[in-house]
Amino acid sequence: MRALDLARRTVFERVEPGDFRAGEPERAIASVLALADGALAHVERLGARLAGACLALPGLVDRRTGPLRVAPNLAWRDVDVLALVGDHPVAAHELWLANEANLAARAEAAARADTGSFLYVSGEVGVGGAIVLDGEVFAGAHGWSGELGHTILHADGAGRRLEQLIGQDALLAAAGLDLATGVDGLVAAADAGDPRALEALARAGDLLGTGLANAVNLLDLDHVVLGGIYAPLAEHLRPGVEERLRAHVIGGPWVEVTVSAAQAGPFPALTGGALSVLRTLVAQAHAVTAQF
Repeated sequence: MRALDLARRTVFERVEPGDFRAGEPERAIASVLALADGALAHVERLGARLAGACLALPGLVDRRTGPLRVAPNLAWRDVDVLALVGDHPVAAHELWLANEANLAARAEAAARADTGSFLYVSGEVGVGGAIVLDGEVFAGAHGWSGELGHTILHADGAGRRLEQLIGQDALLAAAGLDLATGVDGLVAAADAGDPRALEALARAGDLLGTGLANAVNLLDLDHVVLGGIYAPLAEHLRPGVEERLRAHVIGGPWVEVTVSAAQAGPFPALTGGALSVLRTLVAQAHAVTAQF
């Protein structure tokens, strides 16, 4: 949970880790609302007013009608998130729902104003993505664009989704590490030269680069941003990613596709959600001003 003021300064932040992959959206939303209680109380103590809120969700969010259509890594399907929020005080303000990778990309676009267009890839348990064109996130017809993790690759003798091969759990398993070790443990193992960790990351770089090359050929973008768990792993993933981009991007001989680690900091979707609210607030203010 993160709250920003009109100057984009963080005035409240609280992060509580949890595993919600058991298919229990009620429990997950209740945890989020408990964090919202703390944010609302803090805003009230500041003597400020909450302008709105945005909830980042890891899946397909129907931007027209609101439900979370599917979150594969949580085993959620057709979840009416607004109904679960119910009459919680946060619902008294305008509440937006959005895909977490798109929100993270919005924060990234704000952090790097010099890079107008790029393909953002967000590694977590799954793999998300977002398309940024001239500083704006391209959402697609239904708000479902950028699902890079659902690119199908032929690996291990079968067609598999990219996120099944290089998501957080898959990476840790391939490196021979316990899931509780987390990405910090994987980074430490790789930096220490652990052969199995280095092999797992080399293979992940190759696979990620192949998926990215397919997307770059389709979208005609010349910059890729590695976000989420891939940001701290960027130096280990970059050689494989860049090699595959050079080998498979058809326009590569004329325009180099560059790769960089994300700059927006930890939990960028939280910042992106707040920026979305602020943007809407500013747009509404301009609309009112234009009437006079």
